[in-house]
Amino acid sequence: MKRNSHICLLTAALLSIAMTAWAIDKPVTLKDVYGRHFLVGTAINRNMAAVTGGRRSLEQTVKDVAFIKQQFNQISPENDLKWQLVHPREGADGYDFGPADAFVNFGVSNKMYVVGHTLVWHSQTPTWVFADTNPPPVVANVAIPPGKPVHLRAEIDYERLYFAYRVEGVDKNWRWLPQQFDASILSDEATVPGQPNFTGAFVGMACQDLAGTARPADFDFFVYRERDFLANPFSA
Repeated sequence: MKRNSHICLLTAALLSIAMTAWAIDKPVTLKDVYGRHFLVGTAINRNMAAVTGGRRSLEQTVKDVAFIKQQFNQISPENDLKWQLVHPREGADGYDFGPADAFVNFGVSNKMYVVGHTLVWHSQTPTWVFADTNPPPVVANVAIPPGKPVHLRAEIDYERLYFAYRVEGVDKNWRWLPQQFDASILSDEATVPGQPNFTGAFVGMACQDLAGTARPADFDFFVYRERDFLANPFSA
């Protein structure tokens, strides 16, 4: 009986060592830690779903996909089930379910819980929906003197976005564009007061050379300042 006890203790010790070694070799993931309580999800884009290069290189996308498979058990699409992308053209032949199908196939093949998107979103609505209605204002091209640095400015108050610019050495004051834009193009937290929104808003600006000269359009600096709500942002 005593000998059997030693054998049992030895077996238990070996099993403990083996389990410890297995725990060290296998990394702890989010879906493992919280799997008993809730699903752990993330949003993926069409390049991840199809494992192709795009905004990120193919090598980077492959690493992204491996991380997603390792850590998460639920996915939702970044954009591919929004109205503008599913039904970009009016009519029965205007649908494009290719990227959405790739998204669903990615989830199913990796045994993930698949979450769709809202039927109507506060932005990214196809332009044909607004046919025969009051169209959004068209922004006229602005001529910029060659060789002069340009300062750009964006003022955001909840869902409202206004742009201004000035040419260094030419303009003393800001030149405001009269149009009001949808602030959701810059921030996920852009909604009217009292309405639900995302937290952790991101605000950014980008430049692109549309003249076809292939000249760089980069920023030398970026300044962010918080302020109180302004009924008239042009007075700032």
